Amino acid sequence: MKTRRVKIAFPDQSVLEIRMLAANAGIAFFKVVEKKPIRLTISSRRWAAVVEGSNVREVCIRAEEQLLDSGPRDRRLSYQVLNADPEEEAAIVDYMANAQHAAEGSEGLPISPEVIRTLKLVNIESSIRRAERIVAGQRRRHEKLMRNGWPDDLPGRLLDNLNVSLSLLNKHRDFIRQGWIQVD
Repeated sequence: MKTRRVKIAFPDQSVLEIRMLAANAGIAFFKVVEKKPIRLTISSRRWAAVVEGSNVREVCIRAEEQLLDSGPRDRRLSYQVLNADPEEEAAIVDYMANAQHAAEGSEGLPISPEVIRTLKLVNIESSIRRAERIVAGQRRRHEKLMRNGWPDDLPGRLLDNLNVSLSLLNKHRDFIRQGWIQVD
């Protein structure tokens, strides 16, 4: 029995979601469904904006731009999220509440160094998670190439460099946590 790689191509650019139904004895059953874009409606008494995106990040970026560019002066906003699961909805509403708070705080009020430090930590944590995924992927590629007898050590050197970068990110995060680095 041979393993075959299957490539499924769709001619249009619609956003699709693949859900695994079952996997047993090397056979996988899955379904492909068209995923509707996530829609966020931001509204106040005299202002409303609707943004759409294929994922949480895209919706949050577009909504924050709307809020900062043309948002209302009275900051009593409500958010309605459609076509998102509860976890995505909570993430969007939380992000928008923080963006709204940051927009209010940016009107001449100083931002606390502790808030800046927390934001830097969140940013570096995100970078660390991304770097860990990259290192794991390179480690898998390196191991596969070594099993197949790849003659060059370039993948191994790249993996070493990625590991060094990841360790430096971790040290930088630890320094920020301990307060050894002043965050401006």
